[in-house]
Amino acid sequence: MAKLIKCSGCGEKVSKNAKACPHCGEPVKKEKGTSLLTLLVLTVFIFAIVGKITSADKVTISTALNQEKIAQQKKAKEAKIQLKKARDTKYFSQSRDLIIKDINLKVQNKKYNDALKIINKYPNFKGKDENISKIHTKILVLLDKEKKDKQTKHAKEILKKLKTIPSKEYAKNKQLYQTLLDYEPNNKKYKAKVKFYSDKQKKKEEKEALKLAFFGKKPIQSAYDGSYYAVERYLEKVARDPDSVKITNCTGIYKSDYGWLVGCTWRGKNGFGGMNVDTNWFHIRQGVVVKMDKASAYSLH
Repeated sequence: MAKLIKCSGCGEKVSKNAKACPHCGEPVKKEKGTSLLTLLVLTVFIFAIVGKITSADKVTISTALNQEKIAQQKKAKEAKIQLKKARDTKYFSQSRDLIIKDINLKVQNKKYNDALKIINKYPNFKGKDENISKIHTKILVLLDKEKKDKQTKHAKEILKKLKTIPSKEYAKNKQLYQTLLDYEPNNKKYKAKVKFYSDKQKKKEEKEALKLAFFGKKPIQSAYDGSYYAVERYLEKVARDPDSVKITNCTGIYKSDYGWLVGCTWRGKNGFGGMNVDTNWFHIRQGVVVKMDKASAYSLH
């Protein structure tokens, strides 16, 4: 059955499929349907909004779940602690004399930390049980005395050692006096010594930094034959036959007053066409040999 609509001309009921009103002849106005494109746009728009809401909801739900999980874990942990306290309280009440006897025995054997572990196992009684409180205070006093006795013994060993260390070894002296000062923070002598050697060490480091800047970059020893580029260039300049120069062995790197110091054994042709083998020390500064000495000029020992 066709749907009836109201005629816009006479107001009578008329079928929506009719072309004109049978009562007054007024043309029947057709309802405009929504286009496919409009429906498609609306659908995409709705899904986009729903998608955003869903994403936001997921974050909110995830956060809520995490918070709930953390709260449950915290609650379970607290319940576990309370249960342990209850068990410890019950056990302590039933075995108080035995526990105190065990603590006193450990104190007598100077096992103070072991005694403290037992006391800390029953924290509810540390401030409430008179015997436990007294033993706890006694242990702390004994531990403090034991610590001071060890420090006193160590301090004597340090003072004895300091007599054997040259005063120019600033870092070692400073370190040992600093340890003594840690033991006795108000000791004026130790304070003065730490300051003295700190200042000396600082000046030494500043002087060393200036020296290294003066020397230039540290020479690099060849991984192929152990030679140094600066030494090779120098020998090629001073040798009678530069093409015959061959470095056979070199030392590590040291420091001299002139620069980086390395020792090398090398060979090259002499004025008679024969081969000479020689060993020399070379002073390198800013990547260039500035001085050459005989092998006897320096000793590695």
